[in-house]
Amino acid sequence: MSKVALVTLALGDHHRELWRRHCAENWQRYADRHGYDVICVDEPLDTSARARERTPAWQRLLLLNQPFAQRYERIVMVDVDVLINPAAPSIVDGVPVELVGATDEFACPSVEEYPRILAKLQRYWQLSGSGFIRNDTARDFYAAYDLPPSFDEVARAGVMVLSPHHHRELLLDVYRNHDFAYKGIGWNHEMRALSYELLRTGCVHWLDPRFNYVWLEYKALHFPFLLNRPDHPRAASAATEALRDVHFLHFSGETEQMGLPQLESLGTGRPRRRTQQSLPPHDVETPVVRCEAELASAFESADQAIVLEDGCRPDPTFFRFCEELLARHREDEQVLAIVGAELSSDCDARPDRYRFTRYPMPGGWATWRRAWELHYPAMAVWPQLRDSGWLEELVGDERVASFWARSFDDAYAGNGDRRAAWTFTCWSKAGFCAAPTVNLVSFAADEDLQLVNLTDPRGPISMFADMSTRPAGFPLTGPDLVAPDKDYDAFLEDVAFSGNVSRLLARIRDARSLARP
Repeated sequence: MSKVALVTLALGDHHRELWRRHCAENWQRYADRHGYDVICVDEPLDTSARARERTPAWQRLLLLNQPFAQRYERIVMVDVDVLINPAAPSIVDGVPVELVGATDEFACPSVEEYPRILAKLQRYWQLSGSGFIRNDTARDFYAAYDLPPSFDEVARAGVMVLSPHHHRELLLDVYRNHDFAYKGIGWNHEMRALSYELLRTGCVHWLDPRFNYVWLEYKALHFPFLLNRPDHPRAASAATEALRDVHFLHFSGETEQMGLPQLESLGTGRPRRRTQQSLPPHDVETPVVRCEAELASAFESADQAIVLEDGCRPDPTFFRFCEELLARHREDEQVLAIVGAELSSDCDARPDRYRFTRYPMPGGWATWRRAWELHYPAMAVWPQLRDSGWLEELVGDERVASFWARSFDDAYAGNGDRRAAWTFTCWSKAGFCAAPTVNLVSFAADEDLQLVNLTDPRGPISMFADMSTRPAGFPLTGPDLVAPDKDYDAFLEDVAFSGNVSRLLARIRDARSLARP
């Protein structure tokens, strides 16, 4: 007899269909590797009036009290909106039987990265007009439900390792004694009360965050273009890569996307990690400045410089990448800059390749004196070019031209983003930027960003702040011709600039129409 069972609660037709279509076979592959049983409970465990007033998720707290549970030493309680990497290690290993194995909500994937992920999601929700409860800290999380803000951790529900013998009564007490569900508070269901009681009694063993990684948070860190474009053609490969990288992928609130991962392509070998060991730091000979204003001083004594804007966290290989391409394209007048940001997060991209783009990206970049001498922030020729139809001819799309015309108008008037003026310089001089195929810089969002001004490119592109980085590979190989990568530029325009703004505006209109009485 197995001592461990994976157990889920699938109440209602929707959840039963999720289990049948996405979970049953997927979980069984994992269970077979580790000798676990798999149990799906699809009938209510409490039919009282009180139970009917609560969300069905509360009845998970009754699972350890069922007769079947007494046959097992461990119950791994898993939500029906979770997919499992068949290669994941045993979740119960290392968890003392008297403790509850859980991941920390505020430490996924780490205590350093989670606040940046949360801030990015809050910027996105604010941009798109979505309502949300601010839980900037774990203490805020508890206080929002009138619980004592006593802890700096939150035991994330959805995946927990439990013992029927040790934890049955504790879960029953939470079910019986916490009544804020009657106040119309449904989000997080029983999680806030359960986490509070688990921490109050000191019975939590913290699991590797990969055992309960939320898909929304993974997207925000690795594939932010999917936040506003969940139907992007690369969504399936991104979700497959996510499941290959983590142990349990939790589609909390996004069950319609559970069909994205290509489960048949997942093997049972060791999980693949996106985080790679970087090369040792490169000795930088090129002057490094912090802003555009410092470039003029740098160019008094040097003919090239690297710009590392405030809040930018580069991979160490960024500097070698810049210096190699600064040397390689020093005399190529079409190449006006080297950029470190790469937004597509292509899982299969070769890190030793680079390409060309017409978009000078933020965060970390490099240029030469001969290119910067072409830059005139006043944009004196913009009105003439605007009226000549130059922009429409350049981009070949009326919607795209309208977006950039507004951006250039703002920059010309002195009200826009400084990067818009540099973009205008590059475009008006028919220049391009050399760009990596893996992201080399993680840049911070502008703190002074006015989120209501969606014509400002900083608004849409703030979704791409704090992305994960990967090291470049060497020696670098580039295309034979200096010409923009049309597919990558179309991707950028769609997910970071005009296409992104169009979708955000549509979301705002939808939110406002739903809010009308």
